[in-house]
Amino acid sequence: MKKLNLIFGLILTGYTITKAQCPIVTCPGTFTIPSCTSGQTLMATSNYSANISSKWSTLGNVPISSIGTSSSIVNLNASGTYTVEFKDNSSNCITSKTVSVLCYTPGPTFTPLCTSYSPICPNFVNTLNISGASTVPTPGGPVSYTLLIPGVTSTVIPSNTLGFVSTFTITSCGTVIFICRDNTNTCYSSYSVNIGCPTITPVPPNVSGSNTVCLGSSTSFSANGSLSYTWSNGATTPTFTILPGTNTVCSVAGTDNNGCVSTSSIPVFVNSNCADVWPGDANSDGVVNSSDVLELGLQFGATGAARTPGGNTYVSQFANSWTGLVSTGKNKCHADCNGDGIVNNSDTMAITNNFSLTHTFKPAGPGSNGDITLVADNNICYVGQWNKADILLGSSSNNINNIYGLVFDLDIDPSFVESNSPYLLYIPSFLKVSSQNIEFRKGQLNNSKIYGASVRTDHTNVSGNGVIAELWFKVKADAPNNSSINLTVSNAQMIGNLGALTALTGGTTSVLVSTNLVGIENMDAFENSVQFFPNPARDKLIFQNSRHEETSYLIYDLIGQLVVEGKFSDASTLEIGALANGTYLVKLESDSGKAFKKLIIEK
Repeated sequence: MKKLNLIFGLILTGYTITKAQCPIVTCPGTFTIPSCTSGQTLMATSNYSANISSKWSTLGNVPISSIGTSSSIVNLNASGTYTVEFKDNSSNCITSKTVSVLCYTPGPTFTPLCTSYSPICPNFVNTLNISGASTVPTPGGPVSYTLLIPGVTSTVIPSNTLGFVSTFTITSCGTVIFICRDNTNTCYSSYSVNIGCPTITPVPPNVSGSNTVCLGSSTSFSANGSLSYTWSNGATTPTFTILPGTNTVCSVAGTDNNGCVSTSSIPVFVNSNCADVWPGDANSDGVVNSSDVLELGLQFGATGAARTPGGNTYVSQFANSWTGLVSTGKNKCHADCNGDGIVNNSDTMAITNNFSLTHTFKPAGPGSNGDITLVADNNICYVGQWNKADILLGSSSNNINNIYGLVFDLDIDPSFVESNSPYLLYIPSFLKVSSQNIEFRKGQLNNSKIYGASVRTDHTNVSGNGVIAELWFKVKADAPNNSSINLTVSNAQMIGNLGALTALTGGTTSVLVSTNLVGIENMDAFENSVQFFPNPARDKLIFQNSRHEETSYLIYDLIGQLVVEGKFSDASTLEIGALANGTYLVKLESDSGKAFKKLIIEK
């Protein structure tokens, strides 16, 4: 009773007995470090602020460096279990807490690759190749990617899977950023690449073609090296033809694959001292027809410089200008159809031979697809009829220099032509001024070939261009309508007088087969009734007419001169020993009709 009274007495007199308390520690139980290399600071705090001390240690009570009293800060850079202690120095009461630390390195790996981008050319774009993370970053979960592209307003998320590879098109300069995150949005890595903007100098198109043209003729240019073309007149084809009246400048804008545009300009000079004559087109309106006969009457007797080599072959021929103009305003030299320097009756032969043929005032023409090539008399041939193609060596824009002879092959499809009809005829030309050449022809239609050769014998080289031979052939009666016959010169070589061989490029022409004989039946009936033979002939020529009617014949040489004329009824023999080797045109006419046939004289 005395002890109880003593305790109550103490309370009543103001004394209190207090039990010692330990610090309260605040610290996360787990902690993640997104970078094991640089580490991460971790703070633990207590509710005591005075007379307090703290320390960190690893598992096994190994102390580690830390700072602080009531707040304890440590830098952790490795995974493991760590302990923090707070001690009340007054009562020596200690409170500790354990933290599980997870340290990891972000998982995404990728290799952005890109080329330079240029804003100058609209189609020149940049490609960026990116591969995603190969492993899921720790602590785990799905990954997501964000691609930030300059010039694109919204973020691009290319994939939500591992190991993807994507290609992106970049449309502006700047920095591309690629970011990878895990599902907690705490683990991420990024990569950036700068897209530069170099200056690109577009390459102008290459332009080929003659920039000097005779007055009243055209010239053509061809462009290459670009993706598309726009000429100064709005044409969008690689080839452009101009018919200038005065000196001018042509230009072509070429666009390349990148959208870059560059322009080439070509000055065109018009020479008023020359013209490009197409034999038979006396008024130079682009077509040989009856109006050209009227032009001969208007200009009859006019004289001027003769053409070299001249003749009636329907190719563009250079001519020096005469004094005066024809009815269309072109130079008067066009009226000299055969090129002999005078307008007279002989010029009608060119109109007859080339009737209905057209041209586009283009001077280059033959030879543009080779050194030796073919030009058909007409682009349509009728079944059962004779047809001719000229063999041209060089052209007005491609002179063949220092040639002594040549060899070549003619390729022709034997399924379209009568087997015994193809014939190679050499005519007077710059290569064969007289009959002194050694000439060779050999047909082997079983392999679709006709072999030819012509060589001089005077040991002198010559230079020039023009028709050197003719290929004659007759189309089979059963040849399909609208089928094409291709005629090709191949394996051509020229030789100089010292024996040096030079390869020549060949060329091809095509003619269209027609079975529509309407309109030529009457002509065929008369032509079949009058004949002459042999052909080729040597000394004599025999005429026959199965209609037993008087028929006149007129024989012209290749320059249009009348060399022999006469008449016969049933049959007649003509001595032709005085005529030189070559090709002649025979005009046959009676009350029933008229016809033209080729005569070949070989001795």
